[in-house]
Amino acid sequence: MTAKLRSAAVKIALRYLVKAGMVTADILAPEVMILAGIAIEVADAAYPYVKAYFDPPQTLEELQQAANSPESGYEIHHIVEQATASPDGAEDAQIDSPENLVRIPTAKHWDLNRWYERENEEFGGLSPRDYCKGKSWEERQRVGLEGLREIGVLTP
Repeated sequence: MTAKLRSAAVKIALRYLVKAGMVTADILAPEVMILAGIAIEVADAAYPYVKAYFDPPQTLEELQQAANSPESGYEIHHIVEQATASPDGAEDAQIDSPENLVRIPTAKHWDLNRWYERENEEFGGLSPRDYCKGKSWEERQRVGLEGLREIGVLTP
């Protein structure tokens, strides 16, 4: 977090605490400063994840290229899911190929995992994960790309 953002966060936190009646404008209790310090540390740690979450959708090529540059707030995702493709005979080289890897925001990755687990009428009432079992690589890839669009990381 930049010094400017940190300063703004401290000001906002202190204004809130004053309005909440936790401190008076002329007395800053040590406990309040400790709480403000903790709030800043939490904001500092969360910043890359929050910033990444609001990235606009990107092309498949951009997401694949970004997979070559790990960054805080992001995770590398397999378009064709690793856990279900391997038991159905997909080779590790295919699963871990650059064409199957994209870098997406960590919180969006969580959203995608939830999407894969939920029953979906488009897949005959099955979850996308269950639907993909036994399907071809191409069909799994189609579903994986659909999921990326659904959570807003891949351009339509």
